[in-house]
Amino acid sequence: MNITLDLYELKKMINELSEIWEAKYINAFSPELDRISERTAYKIFGETTVKRWVDDGRIDFRRRGSTKNSKKEYSYSELVKVKKTDTTIKKISKMGVEKLRELNLIS
Repeated sequence: MNITLDLYELKKMINELSEIWEAKYINAFSPELDRISERTAYKIFGETTVKRWVDDGRIDFRRRGSTKNSKKEYSYSELVKVKKTDTTIKKISKMGVEKLRELNLIS
């Protein structure tokens, strides 16, 4: 099955991929800038979303200190990667379903 993209959709996908690589670059060369607090992660990505990603094993956190009550920190690049990956997969899946409908293979 072929999936066709118009120029706008392709541009959006390239921009999303460049954001992922930018975040990975920051993580690789300035890891201290990549760490954000749990509160900030919840504010940017949504509390239930971040908790679901942790439960699913898609992201992990580090504690600032050595005790179990120390503040949690997340990698911003990991959070961006998971979010953009989810978004891109949903778009591609939607395009695939629309193509199947065009071919009258599903209703």
